Amino acid sequence: MNFVKKIIFPLEILPIQVILSASFNFLINIILLLVTYLIIFKTVNYTIIFMPFIFIPFIILAIGVSLILSALGVYIRDILQITNILPTLLLFLSPIFIPETLLPDWAKNLLMFNPLSLIVTEFRNILLWQMLPNWLALLNYTLVSLFILLIGGFLFHRLRKGFADVL
Repeated sequence: MNFVKKIIFPLEILPIQVILSASFNFLINIILLLVTYLIIFKTVNYTIIFMPFIFIPFIILAIGVSLILSALGVYIRDILQITNILPTLLLFLSPIFIPETLLPDWAKNLLMFNPLSLIVTEFRNILLWQMLPNWLALLNYTLVSLFILLIGGFLFHRLRKGFADVL
């Protein structure tokens, strides 16, 4: 709380730091996965070089959402309850546990509204099936991610002025 009341401290660092910390954890897990893959299959396909093109738009989206939720969370205390449930819900409603091919068409269309679905599918295609990414889908995902980042930055900047008063 002392950070919020000091004018010099850039408050945007707080939600971004959480995302970057989780990204570092993810990077370590991907390295371990690739080492395991290399040990088991004795080779790694060239398609892994496209992994950053999938991961970076997701990080942009995560930063935008975290800016929105952290700005609103100062004023609406119950957002914390939603942010505890939402990632688990998105995880179970993504194609991690249930492959898309086993779902009916209406469920496949609904599944694509989950922001994790494209990321999971593209990572699976690159790592397991050695396919190239779906560039059009990634371009659309990146544009939406940038739009949400802009909204998050704008909202955080607008609501920031009252943070010290509310806290």
